[in-house]
Amino acid sequence: IQSSADVHSLKGEIQELTRLLASANASVEEARGAALESDEALVAKESELSKALEEIDDLVYALRVAEDKLRNSSNAAHYDSHPSDTHEELLRDMEALMKEKIDAEARLEEELLRRKDFENEVKKAAEEENEKLMMEADKTIRLLKEKNSQLTEDLSSAESEVYTMKQESEDLLDRMSRAEAKASDLESVIA
Repeated sequence: IQSSADVHSLKGEIQELTRLLASANASVEEARGAALESDEALVAKESELSKALEEIDDLVYALRVAEDKLRNSSNAAHYDSHPSDTHEELLRDMEALMKEKIDAEARLEEELLRRKDFENEVKKAAEEENEKLMMEADKTIRLLKEKNSQLTEDLSSAESEVYTMKQESEDLLDRMSRAEAKASDLESVIA
């Protein structure tokens, strides 16, 4: 009866370990899903970054054009010896180009800062997600190892008890056989 209870207990523990393993598998699948979502988010962010880099390239090009225009208008103003409306117009153009250059440089700086912030954000999110997944995996593995160790000990103990009970049962059967043989001998002596 004791060994039947132990076997039943072991079956319960095996079922519990099976549930725990299924839970661990579910956690792994959930982690994979989160990793896929993270990858998709990263692809989207990389696309945004690519667009931002294109805008930066456009701004750099516009800045160069503005600098060239400024340089050309500055040279033209230098060679123009007649102060006239054209000269004032050139000065206004130079001021407008200078403002355009300053604005382009400011936008470029802003885009570079946004890009750096974005890269830091993506890196931090990836590190946090990786750390979270590693902690979950470590915890699950540790629990499974502990449960496996406990079940191994319980199984070994139950096997030992079953073996002991089997030996005791064989001893009892042997004693019963000897007692029956003695009883038979006594009956034949009495008869």
